[in-house]
Amino acid sequence: MTGAGDAGIDGLCMIIQYAKDPEASAAFYRDLLGLRAKEVSAGWAEFEVGGGVSIACTRTAKMPATREAARPWVVLSCADVVGTWRRLLARGVTFLTPPVKVYGDETTTGLSADLEDPDGNRLSLLGSIPTRDLPADGIFAPA
Repeated sequence: MTGAGDAGIDGLCMIIQYAKDPEASAAFYRDLLGLRAKEVSAGWAEFEVGGGVSIACTRTAKMPATREAARPWVVLSCADVVGTWRRLLARGVTFLTPPVKVYGDETTTGLSADLEDPDGNRLSLLGSIPTRDLPADGIFAPA
């Protein structure tokens, strides 16, 4: 295996942070930090940080007084996100969500399976599958 571990995780691909205004956040990341923008829109701003990793700011209508509801996510890339989810379930990992569709078109569907580490830090497994392989009901069976 060429990845970072034996469960199917290939590496870190993205850190997602919440922002009141991603377009305003873009000025900080692009203009002050000098990061190359991959996408900037009203609800999403994403910047390359190198090595295939990006930082993204996504809109939240209400930034809470405490960040509990708007914590950053560490997003781990997986070539086989469903297989990795199943292997980790078998190892006893508890997931917040099974793999669910987070983006896609007629050819490719992106899936995310979310979990927390023992300290409550949020992680997400992210990968894509051919859209034709998405179950009709969108729900993957554990095994």
